[in-house]
Amino acid sequence: LAQPLVLFIGRVGHDKGALHAAEAVRALNDRGTHATLALVGPMAPEFKRYHRRLPIAERAFIRPLGVVDEDTKQHLLSRSRALVLPSRVESFGLVFLEAWSHGVPVIGARAGGIPDVIDHGVNGFLVDYGDVAALAAHLHMLLEDRPLATRMGERGRQKLTAVYTWDTVCERLLTLYRQVLIRRGHRPSTGENG
Repeated sequence: LAQPLVLFIGRVGHDKGALHAAEAVRALNDRGTHATLALVGPMAPEFKRYHRRLPIAERAFIRPLGVVDEDTKQHLLSRSRALVLPSRVESFGLVFLEAWSHGVPVIGARAGGIPDVIDHGVNGFLVDYGDVAALAAHLHMLLEDRPLATRMGERGRQKLTAVYTWDTVCERLLTLYRQVLIRRGHRPSTGENG
């Protein structure tokens, strides 16, 4: 693709914000900021209808790819300038971590568990669910300001390694269990024989 690639990964439907992502990219292209939106994941009927109604010229930069294999997904992530998932139904958002592993900045919605993952203005941006104008504005910033996008992607990678590795998650979980046991009057085990 000659144009910058924006990636969406998830169920390609309304609740996940796929239509809002498409509308934001359409608005950017209308204003001269060229980008292609690739949507990876199973396509919901409402998105199929939406995509069929798009003018043929716009279908060239709104590209539903369906379900892809892991290698293809990682390749797309490595080529992306930004990952967008402006969903109102995410409990966590694993795809943000996948994007950060490639140094890619992210945009998510202020809904569900997403605000607990993305630090607004640090490693990505948060927008209100359904706010196409804000989504387009933040995408514009990431596409036009490469140093900003690089900084945010790198900060995301740093957060991934500091907070979300298996070792870090296990250690936090063990600490939590120890605290619960101490509060209940139990002495936690400190080793195999402890």
